[in-house]
Amino acid sequence: MTYLLRSGSTIWRTTIKEMITKEIQTRLFDEYGTPERVRRHCDAVTACAVRLGQALNAARTLRPGEAFNAVRPSLDLELIEGAARVHDVARAAERHDEAGADFLCMHGFEKEAALVREHTRHPFHPLPEIDELDVLCMADRIVREDAYVGIEKRVEYLLGKPSMTEKGRALLRGLMEETKKYYGEIEDIIGMSLDELLGDIHP
Repeated sequence: MTYLLRSGSTIWRTTIKEMITKEIQTRLFDEYGTPERVRRHCDAVTACAVRLGQALNAARTLRPGEAFNAVRPSLDLELIEGAARVHDVARAAERHDEAGADFLCMHGFEKEAALVREHTRHPFHPLPEIDELDVLCMADRIVREDAYVGIEKRVEYLLGKPSMTEKGRALLRGLMEETKKYYGEIEDIIGMSLDELLGDIHP
């Protein structure tokens, strides 16, 4: 499949297998003007998301009779990787999820755009229905800047932001408890803690 991508006044052509590679990621970042710190964040989220997806797929293979295998086939790791690479491409925009998805659609990456569009407000599916968007969101919520930190430290970071209201803090704390429970169920499935799986993902 061939796409035309613009970089300033230059149009460049590339043939890809429906996946955003590292090279394509860099070109998209350059075109949009994505800051370096956001690029590093996307790389860390990508590393976490791919490893989570691999662990979940491995668990499906090793435990085929388990309930979480009943609904969906194996996760599409290429889609997870591609979407994670550019999930915050438009991070400086007011609605960066919508802006990033529109930008990706403009370049023909509709599948990745669908995940990017929902990644800031997606409620996790029940485990039997876990999909690629769930994995992207799980990874994004346990990375701070460019390192895996886990859900508690990520939430502490968000709670400390000057723009956070008391109502927002209360809502975030409630979401943290729900998310911790969900992550605990994921750990049971993959047979290890997220710290064990992802703890080495940092600069």
